[in-house]
Amino acid sequence: MLSLLTFIVMVFASVGAFCATKSSVRGNVTMKISQTVAQINLGESDLKVGQRLAVFRACQGGRFSVCNGDRVGSAQVTKIFNKKYSEVTMDKDVYFEEGYRVEKDN
Repeated sequence: MLSLLTFIVMVFASVGAFCATKSSVRGNVTMKISQTVAQINLGESDLKVGQRLAVFRACQGGRFSVCNGDRVGSAQVTKIFNKKYSEVTMDKDVYFEEGYRVEKDN
């Protein structure tokens, strides 16, 4: 029984260590400026002009909603306003709304 408990603790510690080392920059579309341009809540400490971002559908529902975060396309950083906000231009035919998630595209 003790070895099973030890194994479980080691698995959780390994998963925690992996998640802690994986750095991911995530933000959201805070304002839809036009059909192709959006403001996001990532800034100069997170991004560079020209950087590519993946765009994901927003999750709907309450606290316990199930969301698979479908990728809807990509965008490119066109302006950095300050430490907190930037402007991105979506690729052709990418539908997006306020609240959609953006991440660094690897």
